[in-house]
Amino acid sequence: MKKFDLAIALRVYPGISKVPPLYPNNKFKLIELCFDSFVKFLGNVKPYIWIILDACPENYQEIFAKYNHLNVEFIKVSKIGNAKTFELQLNILLEQTKSDILYFAEDDYYYLPNKMIYMLDFLENHRNAHFISPYDHPDYYNLDLHFDFKSEQKIENNVTWHKRASTTMTFLTHKNILKETERIFRSYTQNNWDSSMWLSLSKYRVNTIKFALKSFLSNKYYSKIILKAWYYNLFQILFGKQYNLWVPTPSFSTHMDSSHLAPNIDWKNIFQHI
Repeated sequence: MKKFDLAIALRVYPGISKVPPLYPNNKFKLIELCFDSFVKFLGNVKPYIWIILDACPENYQEIFAKYNHLNVEFIKVSKIGNAKTFELQLNILLEQTKSDILYFAEDDYYYLPNKMIYMLDFLENHRNAHFISPYDHPDYYNLDLHFDFKSEQKIENNVTWHKRASTTMTFLTHKNILKETERIFRSYTQNNWDSSMWLSLSKYRVNTIKFALKSFLSNKYYSKIILKAWYYNLFQILFGKQYNLWVPTPSFSTHMDSSHLAPNIDWKNIFQHI
């Protein structure tokens, strides 16, 4: 029997690449806020957490060390960057023996309290739930890339879940599923895009000739997504299993990017009362 409910690898970097709605010039305070929300999001779930500090000043450990009820292990690296820290997450979670349920976390997500248990329950209760993201991405509603996706829907514990085609690099899965898909995820470390990788897993639109032709003629961004998917994940697209990604609505979290806050939640009001 595993000692922990969940194994988490969290990537932390002191730079700010997006424009967050709070602390736009203070990554320390932003991480402090986001991690506090993450602890509340976990609720009574018992995690083991590896915190990857990439080129972080010494005082960054103080953000996490004050939560002395958590089992935390720090890994310090020297400015190895996004792809390499994801590779480190991948290696840690594949090799660890703390839990068979895994969570990839990034440092700039704000979470709603006591929601992780719903993700864990959904993952355990549905064999076709291979991956779960807590983030109801606004692209699902704003980009025509997603408009034709036939989103299956389930309601469980008063939460509405939608099957989606892609997400970010923050997600929950089983260890055996990660082992099956390891080669696809490793392509992210070789300059594949997250969108191309996820669409290869969900098999959405990457093998649709009509969409491919339309993209090549009118949308360079979509055409690059398709080309990267085929270049890095050809075998998965042609012969691999189709994997399902599920996302709650309303969202359980938001990326702290002012232009991509999760929809249908009054984040302004929430942030005003922090």
